[in-house]
Amino acid sequence: MAGHSHAANVKWRKDRQAQVRSQEHQRVRREIEIMIQREGRISEKALSLAREHSFPKEKVYQIWEKWKENKNKESENFDKLYQAPFEIILYCEGKDEKKTWETINYLSKELHLREIDKDNLLYHFRKVNLWKLERKDQNIKLEEYLLTVLPDEVINKIEQMEIHENQVKIIFIEKEIGEIIENCLFRNDFCFITSKKKLWQPLVFQELVDHEAKEYAQKLKQTIRQKQNDLNFVVNVK
Repeated sequence: MAGHSHAANVKWRKDRQAQVRSQEHQRVRREIEIMIQREGRISEKALSLAREHSFPKEKVYQIWEKWKENKNKESENFDKLYQAPFEIILYCEGKDEKKTWETINYLSKELHLREIDKDNLLYHFRKVNLWKLERKDQNIKLEEYLLTVLPDEVINKIEQMEIHENQVKIIFIEKEIGEIIENCLFRNDFCFITSKKKLWQPLVFQELVDHEAKEYAQKLKQTIRQKQNDLNFVVNVK
C-alpha cells in the first residue's frame, strides 16, 4: 500500500505541475497577444517575456500571423453610409463585394436611400466593444465580483453592464479598458470571456413622430432584417 501511495502522490504532483505550467503558458500567451495587438508588431518586450517563461518563440510568430490575418479580414470590409427619408441615417458593411453591391443597389431603390460621404460616419455612429463574460464559480455574484476585481477607472468607463444569471454583457469604447479587464480576469479563476465583438452604435437616436415616418422606419427595419446575412446594418432609429 505504501508503494501504491507513493506512486499516486508522485503522479498527483506531476499532474499538478503540468496544470500550473499550462495555466502559466496561457497567461503568458494572452499577455503576448495583448502586446502584439497594442503595438502592431512583435516587440523585443514580447520576445523577452516568452524567453523568461520558456514560451516557444515559434508560437509568438503564430500569434503574430493570426493577428495579421484577422487585421486583413477587417480591412476587406466594404461599407457605405446613407441618408434615408425623415433624417434617418443607415450604415452598412459587408465582406463579399458582389453581394454587398447587389444588396446596396436593391436597398437604394427600395428605400430611397442617398449615399453620403463616409467621412460623416463619426458624426452619426460610434464603434464600441461588446464583450460577454461568464462565471465559472456558481457561488459568486457576477456584479459584486466585477465591482470588486476591476479598478474604479475601468468601472467608470464601462458604458453599459447587463447581467443575466451566469452571463454579463459589458460595453466600453477604449481598447485599453479591454486590456485591463483581461489582465484582471486572468489573475483570477472565477470568470472568463466568452465572446468579443465590435459594433456600431448611434450617437443620437432619431425621434420619429409623424405616422408616415414611423411606417417608413418599420419597413426599413423589416427590409434590412431580411438582408442581414449579406450585410451588417446599423440605423439611428429605435
